[in-house]
Amino acid sequence: MFFLPAAAAAQSPLESPFGNLPTATKREAAALREAFADGADAAKILKEAVADGRDGAAVTFNLGNALFRNGDYAGAAKAYSAALSKIPNFFAARKNLAYSLDRLGDGERARENFAKALALSGGSDADILLWLASHYSGKSDWSSALSCVDAALVHAPERAGAEYAKAFYLFNLGRHAEAAKTCERILAKNFPDAAALKLLGKCRAKSGDLPGAVAALSMVPQDDPDFRSAEILRADIFFSARAYAEAAKIYESLGEDGRLGAAAEALARAGEFEKALGVLAKLPDSAGKFRSQARAHIGLGDAEGAKKSLSACLAEEPDDPYACFELAKLSFAGGDYNLAKILYNRAQKDETYSVAAKVGLMSVAVKTGALGEAVSIASALYAQTRRAEVGEYLEYLKNAKKAEDM
Repeated sequence: MFFLPAAAAAQSPLESPFGNLPTATKREAAALREAFADGADAAKILKEAVADGRDGAAVTFNLGNALFRNGDYAGAAKAYSAALSKIPNFFAARKNLAYSLDRLGDGERARENFAKALALSGGSDADILLWLASHYSGKSDWSSALSCVDAALVHAPERAGAEYAKAFYLFNLGRHAEAAKTCERILAKNFPDAAALKLLGKCRAKSGDLPGAVAALSMVPQDDPDFRSAEILRADIFFSARAYAEAAKIYESLGEDGRLGAAAEALARAGEFEKALGVLAKLPDSAGKFRSQARAHIGLGDAEGAKKSLSACLAEEPDDPYACFELAKLSFAGGDYNLAKILYNRAQKDETYSVAAKVGLMSVAVKTGALGEAVSIASALYAQTRRAEVGEYLEYLKNAKKAEDM
């Protein structure tokens, strides 16, 4: 906030590089001196001054400051507006009015007044530029946010927070290499900056440098509040790279408050089926738990255990595509063709299982002697995939159907 001392007695505003500054009459100056005294109730004194006609811009501006300090942002906005009615180019009043409107939740009017104050400053006020950057980032207007933060750094290059904001905006614009370089500059001056290390890890991961991403995240200090989230991100990178065993080690190390469900899934995918089941036993029942249990049971060759877990998953989420498809396969293998057909039909709604589920339905049709249905499914499958082997099998089915009809 800006505070102006009582100026020498005068009637006209003073010129300044940032617009005009107010002066005060003798009576107004006396009120300001009283308000600035140690222990004085500045808001009360200045309200009384305004009430008896001592309402120049210097008084109303300082009244706004006192009210702002007291948390009366509506009153502060009114006082700053009164100061601006006297001196429209009063930079500090315009800027503080914008801050008051921001505190009142009126972001758009705050932006308008910050923009006017910025113009009065010749575009050089770093605080305003950073507020505008934050405002635009809140609307996901990353280009405008980046433009503002770049301008702020021209006038206040020492602002480390501004450099991080620049890196963040570059990241969201997809300019990952530039964002990484900005993070590296921050770290060269302030190592280990946990936020910069985390963002650097994300930048490198997006650029395909997974070892570099893991290295950056590994440098976040264990006593830093960001350590846990950095570890989860590091595990997520391992997981996305299919290094499930490494991901599982990190997830498990975070304990029950961490990502035990993800750890179990990672372990199951890594072939650590027994360990996956052990971790899953610690979790409350959910579709995700049952899905991971089924994956582990399938890996162990335990068809009955897999059926039980898949059925439990479908009880929670009837159209879960993985559970539908895997239980359909097990049902088909066990000779329950009706259930297999029902489940393959559900599974084919998901793009991931669309082709494989149609193959399953075709197999059910062949097994149950419904060659006409098998031909129809094979035709749809060939139209979808244009795979030569499907076309050949379609011809085989057509010939078999002809032979049956003869």
